[in-house]
Amino acid sequence: MKHIVERFVKSTDLNDHGTLFAGQGSSWMVEAGFLSAGAAVQGNHQIVCRCIQNLEFLLPIPLGALIHMESEITAVGTTSIQVHCEACGVLDPNQIYIRSDIIFVTTDKEGNKVPHGLTAQ
Repeated sequence: MKHIVERFVKSTDLNDHGTLFAGQGSSWMVEAGFLSAGAAVQGNHQIVCRCIQNLEFLLPIPLGALIHMESEITAVGTTSIQVHCEACGVLDPNQIYIRSDIIFVTTDKEGNKVPHGLTAQ
């Protein structure tokens, strides 16, 4: 199941070059990925981001851009969930700005890894 998040790039989101600050873009991608992982996990598990793989900023994102982020689970392990995320322009969905694979892990309240019970589809 795909999850969608949309964002508007404001002046507070910019770097000194006048484009989206990479830290802000990374945060938005992790949030989008978390929605997919969180929707799939049931029970009292907590979900934490373990790794951001191959985070690529493919194009500069200017002030005022409308960003459409899609995330979808692509693989599961015993305690891990891999989510692929892409951010593109709302007005031009073929214009991919950012993409990444993000690994989340399910934990108990003490931070120990616990099985999530998901199976590959």
